[in-house]
Amino acid sequence: MRASLLAAALLTGCVAGPADDDDSVTTPPDEVVQQPAFCGGSAPTVSDDVDGGSFVETPHYALHVRGVDEDEAAELGRIAELAWEAWQAYFPSPVELASGEVFEAYVEADFESFQARLVADGLDPNGAGNAGGYYHPSTERAYIYAQPTVWFTRVLFLHELAHQAHDRSRGGTPVPGWYVEGLAEFISRHDYDGDCLRLGVTPHLSLEDPPATALDEVGGVDLGAWFDDGAWPGRPLAMELFRLGETQPDLAPGWATVKASIDADGAAASEEIEASLGLSVADLEARLAEFVNADQEPMVPVYLEWLHRTPSSVRGWADGVITVARHKTPPATASLVSEAPAGGAVGLLLSWDSGDDFDALVLDAAGAVWTFNAVGGVNSWNFVADVAPPTDAIGWTLAHEGSEALVGIDGVELRVPTQATPTVGLAVENDDIVFTELSWSP
Repeated sequence: MRASLLAAALLTGCVAGPADDDDSVTTPPDEVVQQPAFCGGSAPTVSDDVDGGSFVETPHYALHVRGVDEDEAAELGRIAELAWEAWQAYFPSPVELASGEVFEAYVEADFESFQARLVADGLDPNGAGNAGGYYHPSTERAYIYAQPTVWFTRVLFLHELAHQAHDRSRGGTPVPGWYVEGLAEFISRHDYDGDCLRLGVTPHLSLEDPPATALDEVGGVDLGAWFDDGAWPGRPLAMELFRLGETQPDLAPGWATVKASIDADGAAASEEIEASLGLSVADLEARLAEFVNADQEPMVPVYLEWLHRTPSSVRGWADGVITVARHKTPPATASLVSEAPAGGAVGLLLSWDSGDDFDALVLDAAGAVWTFNAVGGVNSWNFVADVAPPTDAIGWTLAHEGSEALVGIDGVELRVPTQATPTVGLAVENDDIVFTELSWSP
């Protein structure tokens, strides 16, 4: 009996799958300035925390982790230690710790525990509002709670660690909200394949999709009010301003000057930023609008759980259900490689109109190919063909002709009828799969 489809709303809790396989971070195109990748690093020490969960120790961090399993707690330790190296390369001034000192961070299991931790440390939980994380300079500790996805838990973790390290590097100098939050949002989006970490990327997909929010808001941006009055509309646009300044070759040197000035002095007025970047505020607003339009996550996770890994790799997993992710603007053809299924099935999303109307195709460990067809909310599995049982990596291709999907599985060509609008995407049923060599990129 095949598992029935389960809506994302029913998939709660932060699923922690097996540790990621090694897949080196792909070198990005030369025309964009990228943060360096940091690889390897020391293995964290994991023990029982006195308050439950895991206590994770690295050379520069002490992490109290609940809400995820021990394997994921160790991954957070590896990510933190690699991020320590990245902070030194990124901030205008180095991040320094006294002899024997480490940064502390708390990952709590839920919002109530997160608030209780803030109270226990003498902080007002109302200061954090409904946010998933918090940093306060009085304790110099970072606080988050586990989110519904592994990806966003890691993003929030890096976001608050970035605040912590940035505050130390600038000696606690107060800085504008657009600046401190834009920086943390930018630097928390990352590539991580289990070995290498690169910060400041646009992922393939995320449940939150801040670039899409920024696209809706960029038409009303007033950067002069940000720079001169400290006004700003929120994190997505602030993140995109950072991405513009950090990644564009003609702006990056001047943007580094802007960062150094704000870190040192606490602010930079419009005239100073214009002089550093060689653009008027009006021209910078136009550049930002153009940039945001192009700087969009190419895919959307329809059901949990999906994890961006590198510019050419994502991971998807599901427990007892089928999970899919779709391309927002499908390419005419697609090619990629997936791991072989271990106990479930792996494949492609072929068509999509809604969560009630779509078609997916999957291959199981025995070599049986099935379609999952949702029509008007009625779901069915239909046998398509038998192919050689997969034993290693599987090569996939996908194109469309009218109402048929043309699917290639290790060179075996299949024509599959579809009933919804042709699309391109990924599918995993009751398994944990890494997809690599994706034909599209952020």
